[in-house]
Amino acid sequence: MPSPRLLAVLIAVVVLYPARAGADGIALEAYVGDRPTDADSLVGPVLAELGADGFTTGADARRAIESHLALPITAAPAGQLAEASTRIAKAYDAYIDGDCAAAVPLLEPAIAVIAGHPVEAREGKVRDDYYRALVVLAACRDQQRSAEAAAAAMTEVLRTFPDRPVTTVDFAPKVAALYRKVKEAVAKQGTGTLTVKVDEPGPVVFVNERLVGTGEVVIRDLAPGPYRVFVEAGGERGRLHLVSVHPGAEARVDVGWGLEARLRSDAFNGLAFASQGQLDRDAVPFALRVARELGAGAAVIITIGEADGHRAVIGTVVDVATGAVRRRGTMALEPTLPPERKLRLLGRYLAGDEVNDPLLRTGQAVARVDADRPSPRAGSSFRRRAGLVVGIAGVASLGAGTYFGIRTLQLHGQAKEECEPDWTCSANGVRLEKRAHTSANLSNAFLVAGALATAGGVVLWLTSSPRSEHLEIAPAVGPDGAGVTLSGRF
Repeated sequence: MPSPRLLAVLIAVVVLYPARAGADGIALEAYVGDRPTDADSLVGPVLAELGADGFTTGADARRAIESHLALPITAAPAGQLAEASTRIAKAYDAYIDGDCAAAVPLLEPAIAVIAGHPVEAREGKVRDDYYRALVVLAACRDQQRSAEAAAAAMTEVLRTFPDRPVTTVDFAPKVAALYRKVKEAVAKQGTGTLTVKVDEPGPVVFVNERLVGTGEVVIRDLAPGPYRVFVEAGGERGRLHLVSVHPGAEARVDVGWGLEARLRSDAFNGLAFASQGQLDRDAVPFALRVARELGAGAAVIITIGEADGHRAVIGTVVDVATGAVRRRGTMALEPTLPPERKLRLLGRYLAGDEVNDPLLRTGQAVARVDADRPSPRAGSSFRRRAGLVVGIAGVASLGAGTYFGIRTLQLHGQAKEECEPDWTCSANGVRLEKRAHTSANLSNAFLVAGALATAGGVVLWLTSSPRSEHLEIAPAVGPDGAGVTLSGRF
């Protein structure tokens, strides 16, 4: 069940589609690192003039990006997930007491919070809360004779927890029977396939908060309905893709990781880079890709950088059809900050007007974006030591994850021998299945933590070298194991 923000975006997609960028073009900002704190006052007038001349800016640009590309992934506000966990615990107690009227109002907002924050929702405790909340909601809706709502909640269990059946180990026989009934109905309706293809081998793919592999992942026999897909690598997260799987059909998500990791539509609409070299190399091609996806005729790239030794607002207009630069303009911010009306002149020029002003320089301009980057040698000794410690811990964690994964298979096999086909189990079978579940959680936690720690250790070690600017390091986790990938120029 998606959060209110996700529901709002889905409604916008359905009602307003195709909400695309204006034919004139879309305006995107580009920076190294965070957006400068004074960007609103400096870039705002330029964007206002572009918007008045038919370019897509502001909320319209954000809506176009999120409707046609993907959503930003935001962290849950402090305490929100803990509050959701408390609500779920209270709802479970109410359900046990037979009070579904009290349980349902607690469950629905808690489920929305977890589904709306997929990064946190992949953690073991949060996933356990989510599983319990969905099953209890389905049971309560069934008890309230709302068959459609009960089936919807239980189908989300099938989508998000395909390897975790609802059995008499944790729930009443009638709840397990509801699970089997919904699963049989889904099988009769038909399942679908989801293919996620990332153009680089390193990023880790998550589907409904479940780690499914790296590179190209094909998942078959999925219950129809909405799925949440995102990828991450080396501490960088991509964006959230909402995709629908239909019976007998294949749904695809193609992720261009370079753009995925740089695209922003929260604090601003545009691109954020880790280094000046990345911005110089990728700002134009990435902006063109965004503009093409949105049906725009041009991409306007605006940044706050340096030109001729002075801080300046710099704008570039690139034609989507040819890839050629139409216009490039620079408004110096030093030695005297220009008034708003002067900044607006840059927007008018980028929009196509002929503008002559002594503060406005047109033609070729080389931008150097503001960035507070430490010396590549700073802290190198500490990073080497820290990298060695973190890397060793990561390898140890991967070993522990492998052990618990093997142990899970052993315990599950033993439990299966103690259970009937409908998962009605003996007392010993119940104990074994609980131990298998605990072992599986430990395996998942150790594997993910190990992959990330190993990657972090390698990053710390290699970034102690001044030649580390061109390195790209990411965890690689799949069905056969975990590790890291390294690419770059030495």
